[in-house]
Parts: sequence; C-alpha cells; structure tokens
Amino acid sequence: MTAVQVALDNPDTPWFIRGGPLNSDYEFEQMHFHWGEDDSVGSEHRVNGAQFSMEAHAVHKKTGLKTMKEAKECLEGIAVVAIFFQVKCKQKCAQIDCKSEKLERLVDYLPQVRRPYSKTEVPSDVLEWFMDRAKPSGYYTYPGSFPLDTSSEVVTWLRSSNRSFDLCQLVTFQVEPFRQLEEGGHLIKRNYASVKPFNNRPILLPVVPGDVVRLPNQKSQALWLNSQGRADLIDIINCFQSVAGEYVTREPWIHPEPSIAIGNHLAPEHCTCDHAMLTTSLLASLSHNTFAMVGCVAWEIANSGRKQKFEIYSMAWQNEINLDNVVLAAASYGGPIAVVRDRKRFIKVQTTGKPVISIYTASGRQMSSIVWTGGQIIHLGWSSTEDLLCVQNDGCVLVYDMFGTYLHTFSMGQVGYSPRVSYLITDDRLEAKDTNIIEAKIFASVNGTGVVVLTSSYRFFLVNNVKEPKVRQLAEVAGLTVPPSSWCVISEDRHTRVLMARGSDLYLLKHSEQHAFPVGLDLRENTKSVVEMAVSHNNRHVALFTDLGHLWIGSADMRKKYCEFDTKCPSRPRQLVWCGTEAVVGHWDTVLLVVNRQGEFINYSYDSPVHLLPEMDGVRVLSAFTHEMIQKVPLVVQQIFRINSTEPGSYLLEASKQFQVSVDLLISSAQKRSHRSDEYIRLVKDQLNVAVRQCIEAAGYEFDPSNQMMLIRAAQFGKSFVPDIDSEPYVKMCRTLRVLNAVRNLRIGVPLTITQYPLYPHIREFTTCASQHHGPSPSCQVTETVSLSPTYGSDCSLAFHTRLQHLSFQVLLDRLVVRRHFYLAIQIAKYLRMPDVEGSSRILAHWACYKSVLSTPRISSVQVKQTQLDREQVARDIADKLGYAPGVSYSEIAKKAADCGRTQLAIKLIDYEPRASLQVPLLLKLGEDIPSLVKAIDSGDTDLVYIVLLHLRDNMPMAEFQVPARLK
Repeated sequence: MTAVQVALDNPDTPWFIRGGPLNSDYEFEQMHFHWGEDDSVGSEHRVNGAQFSMEAHAVHKKTGLKTMKEAKECLEGIAVVAIFFQVKCKQKCAQIDCKSEKLERLVDYLPQVRRPYSKTEVPSDVLEWFMDRAKPSGYYTYPGSFPLDTSSEVVTWLRSSNRSFDLCQLVTFQVEPFRQLEEGGHLIKRNYASVKPFNNRPILLPVVPGDVVRLPNQKSQALWLNSQGRADLIDIINCFQSVAGEYVTREPWIHPEPSIAIGNHLAPEHCTCDHAMLTTSLLASLSHNTFAMVGCVAWEIANSGRKQKFEIYSMAWQNEINLDNVVLAAASYGGPIAVVRDRKRFIKVQTTGKPVISIYTASGRQMSSIVWTGGQIIHLGWSSTEDLLCVQNDGCVLVYDMFGTYLHTFSMGQVGYSPRVSYLITDDRLEAKDTNIIEAKIFASVNGTGVVVLTSSYRFFLVNNVKEPKVRQLAEVAGLTVPPSSWCVISEDRHTRVLMARGSDLYLLKHSEQHAFPVGLDLRENTKSVVEMAVSHNNRHVALFTDLGHLWIGSADMRKKYCEFDTKCPSRPRQLVWCGTEAVVGHWDTVLLVVNRQGEFINYSYDSPVHLLPEMDGVRVLSAFTHEMIQKVPLVVQQIFRINSTEPGSYLLEASKQFQVSVDLLISSAQKRSHRSDEYIRLVKDQLNVAVRQCIEAAGYEFDPSNQMMLIRAAQFGKSFVPDIDSEPYVKMCRTLRVLNAVRNLRIGVPLTITQYPLYPHIREFTTCASQHHGPSPSCQVTETVSLSPTYGSDCSLAFHTRLQHLSFQVLLDRLVVRRHFYLAIQIAKYLRMPDVEGSSRILAHWACYKSVLSTPRISSVQVKQTQLDREQVARDIADKLGYAPGVSYSEIAKKAADCGRTQLAIKLIDYEPRASLQVPLLLKLGEDIPSLVKAIDSGDTDLVYIVLLHLRDNMPMAEFQVPARLK
C-alpha cells in the first residue's frame, strides 16, 4: 500500500517522545498518512463505529537502536502516535483553525511527489501541527504491531485525543491533493486498511492523579477494556459512551503525560517528503505470551475452533467494478473471474450497446472481454478446465476460453434453438421448444463439470459432463405449479441428485427414478419454506436457511443434524456458501455470518458490497478493493501461535527469533541475549524433531513470505541441533513455497493455498502433441482435455484434474500454459526437476503451437500478435527455441498451423521434422504432392514411396500422374 511519508533528514537533531506507558525515549523516524475515496472514510481506526477523513501515524523507534529492522525485532522497540483528521466543511473559503492551516503547508508540496518514490525537500515547519497535537491532555494506548508484519510484536500505539476525541479539522480541498497521488498509473483514492478484530487486546486510559473516571455503576482510576462484544471491529471506545465489551476494574494505571522533546533545536533544519511503500494489517499482541497473530491477519475464536481472515490481493480493478450491479462468477482454485452487468437491476449506463462479459484474474487484472451477441444469460460459471460456460434461457450453453475465444455450444435439450448448437438431443421426454430455462447451476462432479437447469414448466434437466453432454431428465415433483423456493445439486459417488424445497417440504430428485423422493426433516415449528441451500465442497454436508431465519446444518443424506442456528434475521441472504467443510457463511448487505457445525458463530462487517467464492479449504471474499480469504486456522498454526502455547514448535520459533536478534545486534548485546535462545532450545531438546516438523508444516499455510521465512528459518535453526534429521520435508517445503509465491504474484494472480497444491504429487496425467508417443501410464486417473484454442484440436491439448481432489504439479503447469505464462511454467518445471518430456519440452511444444497459429478474430476483434510476423522468421524462431528437444513433434505443430490456414508456415515447419514417416502424410494433406514424393524417395522407405504414388494415382489424371512418376 502506498502512502505519503515525511522523514527527518538530519539525524543530529532528532525528535523524542517519552513518558506515559513508554519506559524509555523514542526517536521520531517518519510520519505517513492514510485517506479514503471520500471525506466519510480514511482512518484505520474507528471510534464508536465511526471513521474519519484521514489518519496520520508518527512512527518512533527506541533510542539506542540504529535501524528500524533492529526496532522491529526488539521488544517494545517502536511507538506509534496516531492522529485523526475530520473534514468539517466542504467549502474552500470556510474559516479553519490554525492547526489545519499548518497542515496545509505540507499539502502544498504534495503535487511535487505525485508519483511513487519521488522526493522533494520541504521546510521544517510542515510538522508544526504535529507538535501541537503531540501535547494532549489525554490519550489512549494499546499494544500492537506494524501492518502486515505481525511477527514484530514490538509496537506501542498511542491515540492522541483530548478524551472527548477532538480532531484536527480540515476542509475538503486539503484532502483532495492526497487523492491525486499516483501508483501504477492510477490515482490513489484509498490507502487505508479495512477494520480488523481487536482479539481482546487491552485499551488503556491513563489517569492523571486526582482525576476520577466514572463508569456505569463503578468508580475507578484505571480502565481495562475487553472488546469481546464487538470483536468484528477495531474500535477505540469512548469510555463515556461505550457500546462494546465490559469494563473490568484493575489496579490504577497512573503515568505522566507523554511529552515531545526535540534534540538541541526547536525543529530540524529540513525534512524530506516522499512516497514510501507501506503496509497495513491487524494490530498484534505485545508480549511473547500473547503471541497469537503471526501470519494471521485476524483470528476469531469460537470456543472449539479459530477462523482467520487475511488479505490476498488489493484488487487492480478498484473503482471500476460495483459488485451491487453485476453478476460475477469465479473459477475455483484461484481461477479467473467473469463479470457482466446484472440486467435485473436498473442502473444508469454510459451506452446502450450490447452486454460485455469482462474476464479478470483473481488479482483484478483484466484478461479479455466478450461482447455478448447471444440470448439472455441465465447463469455464468466455470468448468474444471477453466472454460467459461454461459447458460442462455433457450437452453444453449456457450463455451469460451478465458481469453474470450468461442469454443463450442451444446444444448440442454429441445428448450430452444441456436444456429451454433453442436449437440441437440431429441427425446420424447424432453421439453417442448417453447419452454425456457429460468434457473441453472454449474457443479463439479467425478466426471468433470456438470450443468442442471430448471425450466419454466418446473422440470429439471441434467448434464453430468459438459465435454460429453448427454441430457437426462430428473424425477418430477407431482403437483409442482410454482418455482421451488430453493434447490441445490449434490454430486457424490458418481450419482448426481437435486435437493429441492417446495415450501417446507424437501425432495430428492434422481434421473434414474420417475418420481421424486420426499425427505423428512425436523425443522422448527411455523417454518413455511426453505429459502436458501448450500452444499459443501466434498458434497457430504448441506446447509438450509428457512424463512424464520434459522440455519439448519447437517449431512447431505439428511440423516444427521449437526445444529440449527437462529440468525435473528429472517431475510434471505444474498449468498449462502460453505467455508471448506467446517462452517457455513451467510452474506447479508454489510455482514458476513460464519457458523460452524457446532453452532458457534463469528461476524465480519464490510463497508462495501462483497461476493463469496467457496473453496475446498475456505471461502474467498471479493470486494471492489480487496480479495480476502476466510478459513479455519490450521491446527499446527494454532499450536505454534496460540496464547501461552507450550508446543515444541512455539519454543523453537522463539529460540530462532532470539538467536536472530543476537546475530543482528552488536556483539555485546548478542552476548547478553544469546542465553535466551539457548534456554528455549533446552525446553524442547527431546522434541526437536516435532518442533522442526511443526515449523515446516506451518510455513506452508502462511501467505505472507516474511512469515514463511520466519518459520522456515526456525526449522533450519532446529535442524542444526539434530544431525540425523531427514531434510527431505524441509527441501520440498522450500520448493513448494517458492512455486506458490511465484503463482500468487499479482501479475499471475493464482492464489493457491498449500491445501490445494500438494506437497507430493499423486497423479501424473498429460496428453500433448509433444508427447503423443509417451501416453499416460496405466495407473493414470480419469482426466479430461482442453484445447489451447479452438483450432488446436484434441491432439495438442492439456490435461486437467477433474476429480474433487487437489491440483497436481502437472495441472498447475497446464494452467500456467493456458494463461500463456510459458516462461514461468518452464522455470517451475526446471526448478522441480521434472523430466523434459513432461516439463520444459512439453511446454515449449505448446508455446510453438501458440506462436505458429493464426487465431481467428475473437469477438472482441483482438488478434494474436503473430499476424504480422513473417512465416519464415516464425519457423526459424520456433526451431531455434525447440531444437530437437525430446518428445517435441514438429509435424504436430505444423498440423496446427495448417488447421489455422497458415499453410506456408506449416510447410516451413515440416522441414524441421526429422521423421519422414511424419513429414510425408502431412505434405500430402497440404497438397504438396511433388515435395512429398521427394521426401519419400530421400528417406529410402519404399512403403512411403508407394503411399505417395498411390495417392497421386487416385487424385491425378493419368497423364499428369505419369510425368512425375517417370521423372522420379
């Protein structure tokens, strides 16, 4: 996250802060600002639920520490003073106080640092307003950490206030220059983090001797705030108007007010104002005993389990997408996202043109767009091969790749007609032509990806595999004259069923039975209907939401009830999805409710519309600004980071941190601290194998590379004390993390988790033009293939995992190839030491196919870059890159070029094919009769010569045939 930073440029005249909860002097290091898209938001803290227009953070490091790196690794090494700003008037001519006038001196210099990393020199008085605010009559303080660096639990936060929360007052024109700063060519309209849980951290109010703080029914000179009642927000609570938590009386906490001192001068000679890359995160706990937040942007505790919520990406599409007005579909395993305007909502549009389907990566970078020319779209979804499925109301399902290239169409039966239909099933039991589809759902099955549709006559039709669409009608519900109140698809053990609700009555529908099977369910009295349903990723659990606001959670066969939870909200949720297999997430306007199978719950609040994307190990939360993940905290992570943990991994991590501090600090300080690392090691000397394993495993669950490094470093530190320990898990985890971090990069945008990406690949499946003679082994599991483009054909294809299992190494490479990240795929294949025929050679063959073919114009009228390249140059480029790599067939690459109409390029490529048995048939197919005869004769293979001669005889007049025959 980018912010404006002001730093002192003269270390000889530092500023100091001392007193209050601080045990020593702290030297001013830098100040940065956070703001929002409008005057109502911008601060990273909330007071009684309210945000402010802007917030400044003055960062100080403990005196005696030379660098911020040392301060982050030292207990109580950093102190931060936070100051709020609030716009009080919209008019530029309005009267403002002297403090905001002083701030305007800094604002005047902002146009000189509009771009990242730019810098300018400013006079010393630009921070005089801070000097005024740094002498408060009261303040609030709490222990925390630096943003996105929760491993450094060394920060003390002080919120300057006058106990009545008086603010630095601004007018709108003073905030606007901050919003004009740029990053990546875009204006920085917002750079504040969303609110996060406080997790029972203490908020302390200092009391000057003689003061009395009156609390409800209590008198005390000290305050300890337990914010458990509002765990969904970071709220610094006004102690006189608190709406959260309970007050617990402690011993009086009396300190003098913090004071500011400035070296030997009133102010430094000059400062430096520049852009600086900053980060934001949850405030972690201060002491080692409460060290429970490393790598987890938020842990919420629900008695028997913990949930964590962390940010994956800051979306590149900021301010471009309003999730309230669009239909959104995202592929699983961090796949692409399709967005189209919701025609059911009346909104102001810029043009009256046709709908446009925009396709983005998971990080919000646009990949392609499709100008929709078909019928009304009922449903969007993605297949297991990451093809976009568009279900129309006439029963046609149009299939596109992620780059917007049309692939093919199939029909769900005689529910409509389209000239593009490639499969049209006719059956007396199917619907009449005048029947439309009113609802559809796309689901994953053991056979691949399936589609179920509901027609306007309230009948269900099923296709289990979109690659081989065979339409089946499901059982009917007698007397169904209105649409079902809700329904879902359950696909398990090669059987697909539809669970449908008619009011409060439930039915199971199968294609093998003529009539629907009623399901008895013990619901609360007065329940009139089941209005929403959700099925878990493994199809073993189901959740039902009733019109009374009750959430029923149980097994998919309805025989076992886990719990029935009263949400106190009878309105239908916008979405109801599973978070892995342990909890259900309901989405209402600004609230997410997470309920686990034991009936324990957590709330998350959002200030903008969101969309839920269920995954096998959690749920992704997509908004206009961020992409977040909610998941159960893995057991090994809880063991290491929970409060007062005595697990071996927790001690080993602390030993590693203490050792690192000793290495980084001066020798004298290192000698002073080295014994602490030794003490922790002695605590686990008999369990170091377990400690190392825990740190290695926990590192895999972390998304933040710095936290990964911290845990991996701890594992490495522990390994040095166990000479005979097996290093293979450590090496594999390091390799896996490097691969995961590479594909999670913002430019790639594939946020895979360690659960989705296996440490030990258990399938080896590939079918490519480059390895057609090295087919899959007999032990291969069921796979399906997808073409790189509609002209590649089934031979030059990629294998994808279609079972409900984890992605394999091979599938990950295939998905990178489909996204045309060829270089990264090759580097990963080499890094994982995969055989050439499965790795680099196979990827190069697909690159050659992409390089050689001329794709037909897409709907968006965008053509591939090869259209302007000379065919001979293309052929040379391909040959230079491929050489004679094992498993690469130039004839297959030439065949793809020929299929795309690039005949001359195909002929050039055939010259590089070393096997005449592959050259000759393709030359004959391209109409190159004489060259094919020459190649056959040069090969010395009489069978090839006869094949050519017979072909010439059958396709030439006798007079023309005899001429080349005599010449040869």
